[in-house]
Amino acid sequence: MCGRVALASRDAVKACAGVDRELTSPTPLERDGEWARAGGRNASPGCAIAAVRIAAVEADDDGASARLARATVGDRRACAIEDVVWGVRFDSRRGGNFERSFNARVEGLLGGDESTFAAKLAKTVNGRCVVYVDGFYEWREEGPKGAKTRVKQPYMVRRADGKPLALASVLTPEKARSDAVDDFPRREAAVITMPSAGGELAWLHDRQPLFLWNDRDFDEWLFGDWARMARERRAKDVKGLLQWHPVTTKINHAAYDGEDASAPVKRAVEKDAGSVAALFAAATKKRKVDDETAVQID
Repeated sequence: MCGRVALASRDAVKACAGVDRELTSPTPLERDGEWARAGGRNASPGCAIAAVRIAAVEADDDGASARLARATVGDRRACAIEDVVWGVRFDSRRGGNFERSFNARVEGLLGGDESTFAAKLAKTVNGRCVVYVDGFYEWREEGPKGAKTRVKQPYMVRRADGKPLALASVLTPEKARSDAVDDFPRREAAVITMPSAGGELAWLHDRQPLFLWNDRDFDEWLFGDWARMARERRAKDVKGLLQWHPVTTKINHAAYDGEDASAPVKRAVEKDAGSVAALFAAATKKRKVDDETAVQID
């Protein structure tokens, strides 16, 4: 994922997850400073995003958490919807700034390296969640090879059946930050990504989210053997379940949030090709008219 999504509505998340309980009200979309505008159609890391997590488990002891999770497998009453911040914030050594990791590689979860933030979070029941989006954007450079300027063409990727995409994610504990806005989420999430090789999205990007397609996937990620599922999942497993289309290059600007942000359009290179073809056609027509006029004068 390249860091832009179309947010799913709270009602759509409820219907898709089968969860009614809400821990937070939908977060206002207009924020100042870091929480810059996130209108929903072209949202960036740092925005509030709807996630489903196990809310009945609050114990710090991993063993107790695991026992409770096994006892409530498939019970949506143990789950709740909560707005979280998309992207886990880390302090940077560069001038006191910070960086935000909005993705986490599945290899980091499964490689036995528990030094990664995602591996530490995923091993606890409270550290896993499911993030829901209407779709996500990916970019691809298009145009003649060797050209001075090539088009950075965005594409929208969605479920073929129109439902929100459920993305396996990891979740931080609640953060008590001095700069946190009172009504803004204090938990942060990162989406798990996997190689796209062998799948339908390989032409577009070499990584794709770890999709959760049904109740079984949902239960396994939150309650069950999440590591086995993540290890065995392949990009080809989602063949025929996704659809994609080119969208306006206006969304190349993170601030753009127009109603046409995710609407299908012609690829920019096709538009350019059409313009060039029209230009040549007009020039040919003009030459023909000039030739005919010249003949009449003679």
